[in-house]
Amino acid sequence: MCVANTVAKARPVRVRGPFALVCALLLLLQCLIIPSQRMRDNNLYSELFRTLLDQYSFVACGIGKDLAQVRFDRAMDAINRNRDTIEEVGEYFGVPPENIAAVLLKEQFTRSAPDFLVVAFAPLRNGKGSTGLGAVTADTAKKAYAYFNLSSRLPSTNQAILRLFMEDEYEAIFATACVLSYEAAQFGYGYDDFTHLDLKKWHRVYNKYNGDIEYANKTVEYLPELAEMF
Repeated sequence: MCVANTVAKARPVRVRGPFALVCALLLLLQCLIIPSQRMRDNNLYSELFRTLLDQYSFVACGIGKDLAQVRFDRAMDAINRNRDTIEEVGEYFGVPPENIAAVLLKEQFTRSAPDFLVVAFAPLRNGKGSTGLGAVTADTAKKAYAYFNLSSRLPSTNQAILRLFMEDEYEAIFATACVLSYEAAQFGYGYDDFTHLDLKKWHRVYNKYNGDIEYANKTVEYLPELAEMF
């Protein structure tokens, strides 16, 4: 052990009351004058959460709102801890990161069945169901990966694919971006155009991604705030 470390441990620094008070006041002043990135993002978080509450009015009050807050925090935590991955795979497929994050937010906020149950019952349901942060199905993943000559990246069975997306967040986000890019291509949106798509076009992509127009209606509403976050 380093001698300096030994001495430091043997002689702990004592902070006197008045000195601690001054430090606390300086810290408070710094926070007020130079807000942290987290504080600057708070308004965006609040706007996103308000949008979700407006979309799902049944959670507008009481314990419902508390549950919605927990789900929202969980979804945003997943987005924040995978920010680098979202940007990386977005660049790879030409999909703006906010368009990927919008799917993750939507899927995680409204997730109904735990992924492990979907994987466990996959053989009984002919491999149906979706898993991962972006809730990608095995069949859709196979089509999208084949389109980009990436089929070798996937396991051989639907259950194994669903398990992969459940266990590996990188692969789940990679699959989400891959499918979004694939669905956009089905409308004739070329690789170089993906970053310039307007909300109307992304609405079409999200509708194809999930097969539900209400899904698309809700998901595009998250894009303005998420674009600022990225």
